[in-house]
Amino acid sequence: LGVYPTGSQTFNAPRRSFETVPVPGRNGDHLRDNKRYENIEITYPVIMFNDNREDFDSKILSIKNWLLSSNKYCRLHDTYHPGYFRMGFFEGPIDFDILQLIAGSTELTFNCKPQLFLDSGDRFLVIPSSGVTVTNPTSFDSNPLIEVTCTAGAQGQISIGGKPITISRHNT
Repeated sequence: LGVYPTGSQTFNAPRRSFETVPVPGRNGDHLRDNKRYENIEITYPVIMFNDNREDFDSKILSIKNWLLSSNKYCRLHDTYHPGYFRMGFFEGPIDFDILQLIAGSTELTFNCKPQLFLDSGDRFLVIPSSGVTVTNPTSFDSNPLIEVTCTAGAQGQISIGGKPITISRHNT
């Protein structure tokens, strides 16, 4: 659509959710970790150019339709974080500063889930019977979807997180 980011606030981190509890007779507050992070706003300053003044209005309308058409979280990829994406949504507003119907600038702010997701986390991994070690490359807990499929009558054992799980299937 001819929109170019000119800077980034994408390196910011989300706020961790804590509760502070004052304890009578004790200095300082007790911290209660809610074991979660809050959503984060990611803002992209953007510019756009247009060679044809007559098409400028339709170009801005296309940008508005694209950004405001979804009512759910969508993947947000940028070149600042190759190999990662965020889940975010755009809630507006869009306030373009227009220069003679040939250029415009604005800031696009996306409300995003706090985590960065690995592109590699969306790939299926087929584990051979000889086994394989899968390592989480981050320092945060992961919540992988693990699906085990096998043929009728197959049985075996897998280990997840050091805990053995016996597999037996009696039907097709």
